[in-house]
Amino acid sequence: MHPRTADRPEDERTMSRRQPGIAVLAHLIAAGALSCAPATPKRVIPPMTLQPDGVTIETGSLAHGVAGTKRPAERHEPNRPPFMNGVPEHLRYAFDGETLDPVVRYRQKQLLVYPLESYRQIHEGDERAQFDRQVSALRTLIDRRGEGKTDNLLVLPPTAAGQVFAAQVRHLEFKPGAGIRYVTRYSVTNTPTTSDEIFYTFQGITPDGLYYVSLFWPVAAKDLPPSNDFVESRRYLDGLQPPDFTPSLDDLDAMARSITVQGGAPAKPAAAKDTTGGQ
Repeated sequence: MHPRTADRPEDERTMSRRQPGIAVLAHLIAAGALSCAPATPKRVIPPMTLQPDGVTIETGSLAHGVAGTKRPAERHEPNRPPFMNGVPEHLRYAFDGETLDPVVRYRQKQLLVYPLESYRQIHEGDERAQFDRQVSALRTLIDRRGEGKTDNLLVLPPTAAGQVFAAQVRHLEFKPGAGIRYVTRYSVTNTPTTSDEIFYTFQGITPDGLYYVSLFWPVAAKDLPPSNDFVESRRYLDGLQPPDFTPSLDDLDAMARSITVQGGAPAKPAAAKDTTGGQ
């Protein structure tokens, strides 16, 4: 007596006829066409918890008012200039009610505060590596109190134009944190440098690395001769005194020093210098 059909084991050919999808799936997995490994999770960039009232700045005579807003993140697009485009959620402040362009213009008066790690996370590959190098270079320059290379300083957000020069480079401390201020110009053409192109900027980082501060202000330099020689323009600007700029660099420095960011760890006090000659 033959066993009942239900008791008879099914061979591979019978299974393939009844459930062809199983055989096809098994073949694809064996060939490596399908992976059983879990999908790589998408990066989750946390929202910025710092609110506009968590940052303050004293403008002195430079402005009568300042207003901040939280700005949404802008997605990074690898195939669109500039390099390292896109921004995380951040804070943006305007002075005297000025309407700011949607795209950051360096010669518009404004203050921006970015969560530094979130800024890093929106980039990948070569762009993240470049971001890390430039942040590291800025930190080194801050640690050396402005002494070092200044030919490719980090400015956030980046622009498609290139830094022409950095003049009047100086180390400044704010509350809390430190950064570098300088007078600079960005351009994509070799046109003469005039006061219509230069601006003051302060780029700083809180000691805990949580926040990046970016301040911009247009300036004019006394009797700046138009010149296509960028080295000559930088030397001329370096030879001026703070009051030779409008507004004065002293006033701009005072404003930059007054910036406070809640949640930033206080800066460590500098070690006292030994004035006893080691005795």
